[in-house]
Amino acid sequence: MEKLRSADYMAPGGKLARVRLKEEAGEIRSANTNGIRLSNFATGNAITGNQISNNQCGIQTDSSSSVDQNYVTDNTFAGNTQDYCSI
Repeated sequence: MEKLRSADYMAPGGKLARVRLKEEAGEIRSANTNGIRLSNFATGNAITGNQISNNQCGIQTDSSSSVDQNYVTDNTFAGNTQDYCSI
């Protein structure tokens, strides 16, 4: 059974992360149109142990953030148009 989930997290320094996703059988089936978004100078975040699938972009960054400024490891990517992209 598919469940729609939404959560907000206020990181230290006042950065807001909002996630909307579909969960089925304990797996994230889609999160927004871009799986995980790092923006507004996102640094030092841990993205580990996720299955990121069926998104236009698995992990998206903006011009103020980059994947290598965060800890990204042990994730499984499947069915994304791109696993990593930048806007």
